Formats: sequence, structure tokens, C-alpha cells
Amino acid sequence: MFNLILIILIFITLYSLYKKRREYEEYYYLDEGFSNISVTKPNSTVGLITFMRKPIDLPLWLKHHRNLGVTKFFIRVEDTPELEPYLKNQKDVWLEMSESDKTGNNYQTLFDRQIVFINKILGVAKSHNINFVFNVDVDELLHGSLNFLDTLDQKYNCLTIENVEAVYNENEESCFSTNKFLRCSKTDKCRAYVNGKSAARAIDGIASSGVHRFNYNNNHEGPHVYEVPYEQLKILHFDSCSIGSWFEKFYHLSKNKKDNIPFPYYKDSIKALEQTYQVYKKYTMDYVNDVSQDLLFIRE
Repeated sequence: MFNLILIILIFITLYSLYKKRREYEEYYYLDEGFSNISVTKPNSTVGLITFMRKPIDLPLWLKHHRNLGVTKFFIRVEDTPELEPYLKNQKDVWLEMSESDKTGNNYQTLFDRQIVFINKILGVAKSHNINFVFNVDVDELLHGSLNFLDTLDQKYNCLTIENVEAVYNENEESCFSTNKFLRCSKTDKCRAYVNGKSAARAIDGIASSGVHRFNYNNNHEGPHVYEVPYEQLKILHFDSCSIGSWFEKFYHLSKNKKDNIPFPYYKDSIKALEQTYQVYKKYTMDYVNDVSQDLLFIRE
């Protein structure tokens, strides 16, 4: 009898551990086509602050957030001049064209440039009568409803939003077509950031506290911060959604020093891209160095 009770207790313990592990590695499934969402838009005016370089599926990204009720996009574009005519033709886009850092540590200086841009746009947003601003990258989608902004208690000036990270199949129709995500606050398997993103009222006293938080009067914590319920609104993060986007992102980071990058996925990707580039250079650029000039055709 004692042995039977012991077996039952062991079984219960193992099942509890299994269940806890399953909860820890919770997957979130997108249960609707993002491009076909239909929600009631808020009366509040909403702006997105976005810093982008060589984006993929930008028209879909814009369409999705317009469907949610975003009224203005404040966009800085780096190293992608071909986007300028398209974005200038979008009436709800405020645009700044620029270039990335060609000399320093792009991982760090990118953050610095983002912070400067965010603080700049906070003033611009007020002049456009924007009530709330969200900091959302071009490989991220807000998912849920923004209606709660209309009734949000005035004591809340800053908002935090939990993020989930996309998991891909081999044959995705677009960067945003996957419906499977890891809830990053519940697992250690997310490849990139896990601390969510943020929003704030476009009022005096708001400033950037890095690229993931806003602060009010130099404080990013306290009773003025509203933690948006996970079920109400979340950030879907589509990091490296294709081989092309993965290559572009990490080849760009591989050009400069990157000793302070904290993510193993980023470090391994940069190392792989450095090696890949050497192979590419060897067989597409350098191999003609020993070829005689009479075998070369130079197009005028």
C-alpha cells in the first residue's frame, strides 16, 4: 500500500512539473488573419514612432495599424532612399530620411539615434494633436484593441506592453503570416528582447527611457505606469522573418565592433554572416584578381 501511495505521489509531482513547464513555454496563437482584422477604432488619436532600415512588407505593416486606428506614422528611414517616394505619398506619414552609422558600433549607436528620434517626435506629435504614441518597430505588430485608451485613467501617462516572438515554418506567405508565437515573459527561449515595449501620452514631461520604455518626469516606474493586460494588447515581434531579412540585419551589424551585444542569437548570426561574406567575396569579387585583362569585359 505504501508503494502504491509513493507511486501516485511521484506521478502527481511529475505531472505538476510537466504542466508547469508547459505553462512556462506558453505558445500564443494568432487566431485571425492580421490583414483582415476588424475592430472598433478608438476616438483617441494614436501615433506610431518607427525607426526602420530596409523593411519587408511595409505596406502590410501600415495597413494593419491603420485598421487598428493608428492615425499618424512618425517614421525615420535609414539607408533606404528608394522608399522616399512611396512614403511621401502616404498622407498619414511624417517622414525623416537619413543614413546609419558608417564608422562606429552600429548596435549601440542605433539605440542612441532611436532615443534622439523618439524624443524629437514627442514634440512633433503634440503639434499634430496626437493623444498617445507607441514605439513600434517595422518587424512588430500591435495586436488587440486600442479602445481602452479612450477610458484610460488620466493618472496613467506611460504604458507597458508585453511582447511575443514569432516562430516560423519553412513556407510563410509573408513576414507576418505565421500564427505561432512564444510568450517571452513565460519562457527563456525567445531569441531577442523579452521586456516588452511601451506607449505614452503625448504630453509635457514624457521622454524616452531607452528604446523600450518612456518616462514621466524622469521616472519610468510608479503609479503613473499602466501595465496593459496581455489579453487586451500585445506586441507581435517578427524578428528575422526570412533568410533575406536575417542576412540584411546581421550583415549590417557585422560591419562594426559589437562586443556589447547581449543576445547569443545575435552573436552567432553575426559570426555566421562574417564567414558567409568571406565566401561570397572570395568567389564573386576576388577570384578575378589573377585573371588577365584580355579575358575581362568592362561594360561602359
